[in-house]
Amino acid sequence: MEWQTRQRRWLTTLQGWPRLTRMTASTVDISGLSVTERVALMERLWEALDSVEEPSEPPAWHADVLRDRESEWEQRRVLSEDWHQAKIALRSELP
Repeated sequence: MEWQTRQRRWLTTLQGWPRLTRMTASTVDISGLSVTERVALMERLWEALDSVEEPSEPPAWHADVLRDRESEWEQRRVLSEDWHQAKIALRSELP
């Protein structure tokens, strides 16, 4: 069956479903969907998220991860050699 036909049929089926009082990721069974149908569903979800105007704050743990990565970067930068000096050191090791 052609992909677009399956997608239209699937979306029509979705539109015919009765409204749930609360739909969550754990209440929707997608195991019967093909990979193509799952991708189409993800695209619709991203489109729906993209249209939301409410601000969303990143989780608190993001700040911790960013601080850790910044610290690691600073340590590597301090410990790293200048590229010119690294080439000189490597060439001195060659026969």
